[in-house]
Amino acid sequence: QAVVDKMNRKSSTAELIAALDALNQAVKDAGGKTYEPDNNKGGGGSRGGRGGSGGGSSSGSGKRVNYDTKILTVGQDGNWELINPDEAAGNLNKSKWKFNLKTGGNAKGWAYLSYTFEGKTKSEWYHFGEDGVMNSGWFVENGRWYYLSMDHNGFYGEMIRGWHFDGADSKWYYLNPSNGSMHTGWLKDGNEFYYLNPTAQQQTWFYDNETGRWNFGHVNSRPYGSMYQNETTPDGYTVNENGAWR
Repeated sequence: QAVVDKMNRKSSTAELIAALDALNQAVKDAGGKTYEPDNNKGGGGSRGGRGGSGGGSSSGSGKRVNYDTKILTVGQDGNWELINPDEAAGNLNKSKWKFNLKTGGNAKGWAYLSYTFEGKTKSEWYHFGEDGVMNSGWFVENGRWYYLSMDHNGFYGEMIRGWHFDGADSKWYYLNPSNGSMHTGWLKDGNEFYYLNPTAQQQTWFYDNETGRWNFGHVNSRPYGSMYQNETTPDGYTVNENGAWR
């Protein structure tokens, strides 16, 4: 579907910029398979919460998941395993989770899991490190940023899509609904236009070896990908307190 075919009036400069940005993102996404993040090593955190222990060092060769073929159903194709129950008992944020496959080994890389928790069934992408420990929080792979849920709601670690408010830096971000990658530049959402920082004057993301997780936006500089609010964008457009262009 054309990027601007729903616009019934002459497009403004901002709209054209947004359309071009969306087109560029679509071109980038076309390099991979639909609805599939790249499968690579990547960095990131474990299935612990904020302040939790990171990457993990448990043994096991693990079996790389072929997520092109089917959804992995928890209980049928494998099961979750909490590998540090004693530590997690004192602090859920330090929990480390693996997904053990019934065919042998454990999940690595991206895995599309479906399972039910307290009567609610969801299917979503999760990412596991080379040691099989599930990642959480901000996660970067091949230059793209993703956010893997930090909420202890039964679906901890799932890929987040759409708008995300980051409590650590009190900024809004937008994760593309198609593949979960962070959107930058102009964004058209519904009938509104938003501007998400496409550049960083200085690095605003740092990997914490102690926690095994990325700290994102923890410096006195505008974080990469964060939404502009109550200010003027670099190309001269004013956005309101909700980030919408007026």
